[in-house]
Amino acid sequence: MMTKRFFIFMLFALLLTGVKAQEAVFNKYASEEGVRVTHVTKPLLAALVKSRANSANQLDSLISKLNELHVLFCDNERFSKRIGKEAVRTLHKSGYKDIPSLSSNNGEDLVMQQDQGKFAVISRHDEIIVLINVKGDLTIDDLKHINSLSLY
Repeated sequence: MMTKRFFIFMLFALLLTGVKAQEAVFNKYASEEGVRVTHVTKPLLAALVKSRANSANQLDSLISKLNELHVLFCDNERFSKRIGKEAVRTLHKSGYKDIPSLSSNNGEDLVMQQDQGKFAVISRHDEIIVLINVKGDLTIDDLKHINSLSLY
């Protein structure tokens, strides 16, 4: 169960944004206390699918469409609100548009798209923020499918 939840979260993370738009935000806060940055490349994603060879399910086909995933996780209250505001501002300036059908009504989860295959996800809960840049061959329909998958 936890593995499936992790994969779905990582897929959403990959769907976030074109890496360049938020690269400055990632770099600016990467060395701060309470901030962790992870970069997952295509070879690692391919190894993940290969290691799950016996589980030929829909999640694996979605993972195989990903090229890279860049994730910033912050649980430092001092930076989390600032990071979120800066990320949204940077994405909008870079031409990213909100996808209301995939974003939450309460504003805690925001999904944005610049071009086909370039997505950004911003998830805020209390003092925690997660930014996810996603590059790959994913479509909005793929994102909707990921969003509909049961985590349990």
